[in-house]
Amino acid sequence: MGAFSRLASRLIASSSLLLVTACAGHRVELRSEARDVEFRTLKGEVLGGSPLILEGEKLAKVRQADGRVAVRVSAPGQLSRELILDVHGEDVHELKLSAEDQAAFRNDVLPQNKVAVNGLVRELFEIQGLILARKTDAAQKALTAFIEHYPTIAAGYVFQANLFLLAGRRQEARLQLMRARAIDSGDSTIQRMLASVEEAK
Repeated sequence: MGAFSRLASRLIASSSLLLVTACAGHRVELRSEARDVEFRTLKGEVLGGSPLILEGEKLAKVRQADGRVAVRVSAPGQLSRELILDVHGEDVHELKLSAEDQAAFRNDVLPQNKVAVNGLVRELFEIQGLILARKTDAAQKALTAFIEHYPTIAAGYVFQANLFLLAGRRQEARLQLMRARAIDSGDSTIQRMLASVEEAK
């Protein structure tokens, strides 16, 4: 190993030691009553469940350049949260997660993702306009890309069903509507379209 490589290795080792040393004496405890809660680093590495004790090397993994701690917390049926926390010494944080329902989506998700949501809605309107104008090739191209990007959005499969109906492909339209219903079983429009297609068989 050359002199430069040895020096670089020592610097890396020293910086790692400094990071861990800087975290020494600090302890962060994260608690949540949510069932099967899981904490991860922002890069996706699993840290553990609740209660999670962050200290030493584990604390160093989530320590940011500004000294704060950043983790992501999730649980089945709950909205995931990204937490940025100040560290003072022996810290304890009780965390509450919001259920994945329409109220939580309206109050929490939409305000935090306005640009992305408006972009998604704009794409849907553009596809709808192409379908209404009977520009089926352009609509199919745009819709294929939309479904690839947003495979869990029921509207994409509803629009695909519309295209199949325009082409007289009722069985394929029915399959698309069934996929949409599997994603959003409470959508009355999907139910009506599916009933109409099945009656016409």
